[in-house]
Amino acid sequence: MNTERIHKEIAKRLGKVESVLDIGCGNGATIRFLAEYVAHEAIGIDIAGASFSEEWVSQDGNFRRAECIREDAYSIKSFSHNRFDAVVTVHAFHELSHPISALHEVKRVLKPSGKILIADFAKGHEGEKIWGETYYSPKQVEAMLKKCDFTQIDVKRVSGENFLFALAKKEKEKNE
Repeated sequence: MNTERIHKEIAKRLGKVESVLDIGCGNGATIRFLAEYVAHEAIGIDIAGASFSEEWVSQDGNFRRAECIREDAYSIKSFSHNRFDAVVTVHAFHELSHPISALHEVKRVLKPSGKILIADFAKGHEGEKIWGETYYSPKQVEAMLKKCDFTQIDVKRVSGENFLFALAKKEKEKNE
């Protein structure tokens, strides 16, 4: 699935938000897209990616900020509880050796009613043979999200491709 199609799907599923965190931001292409079209503030983390910070006025006249920092998805120390409206991970979920631990950390940094969106290769993708990687089925991703108490879980395989999108929500806190 090409990057442009993935970005369009992210924008459609998340809508407009104030802040978004991208886990596994790599070269920053998705961060820049998110900052321009989805969020006023887009911050990415990557254990090995390039660090950068950019600010500009977008086409709609609003101030935008895109930043990528070195950070571990299992212990996102740079950000407080309830910090982001949304968290995305594109082509990176399968790279997590402990996805449940990362999902717990995602839940911590998400605001109540915040959303997580996973866009990744699905089980059966040729990369499993070519690169020896392991991808998850929609049912496996759904089970992981349920185990971490996310709600309104919607996991779909893209028709004709071994690619999936998963969207879920952090439940509001009990005392709200």
